[in-house]
Amino acid sequence: GKPVIIDRNKLSPSELKKYDEGFEKNAFSAYVSDLIPIHRSLPDERHPDCRKLEYKALSITASVVMCFHNEAWTTLLRSIHSVIDRSPPHLLKEIIL
Repeated sequence: GKPVIIDRNKLSPSELKKYDEGFEKNAFSAYVSDLIPIHRSLPDERHPDCRKLEYKALSITASVVMCFHNEAWTTLLRSIHSVIDRSPPHLLKEIIL
């Protein structure tokens, strides 16, 4: 992914209102969060040696529990899709919200 940079001076009055309300309601830029794709690409930050590791096939599955309260919608969706997109399907049993 690439950073989203917003110049407040270039926003229309209605966009500036959305921008400010996002900070007031969520304590982060929900306006910017809404601009980031739900399925975003992220670089693989693992050490090169770690990328080469191979593991035996596992027969167990995992449940992911996400606790949230008054979460911004796009942030929650992005978190859910990150788990789905980055987990081996045979290991992910469920996501519990």
